[in-house]
Amino acid sequence: MTRRAKGFTLLELILAIVIGFSLCSLLIQMGTMSRHHTDALFTAETQTDLLRESELLVSEYRDRLGNASPNVEAMLTDWAPGNGVVKSLDRIVVQDTGGSFQFTVRIYKVGLTRDGQTYYTYFTE
Repeated sequence: MTRRAKGFTLLELILAIVIGFSLCSLLIQMGTMSRHHTDALFTAETQTDLLRESELLVSEYRDRLGNASPNVEAMLTDWAPGNGVVKSLDRIVVQDTGGSFQFTVRIYKVGLTRDGQTYYTYFTE
């Protein structure tokens, strides 16, 4: 007569624990990957919004270039971006007074910032 064993053998118990831990680690890793994936989506959305605002500003700049003497500084100062974008404006002056000619160029550096990302656009007058 053979006696039937009740319960699990030690080998079956160890295999069940190893498989369980493996599945848990896979689920944790998938959760971490999905969180990074959504961060990448938000980053791409922010970059798209910054590029769109920059294109709107460049479009207005080109429209004003049709005038005889556009006031670029006034346009850049008055322009208000949308979509939660914050604008910063820096003025850079390049000039040379040596030699047979003189020139002065004003360069405007416009920074558009949202969610820690900044997109720069440069304009000259």
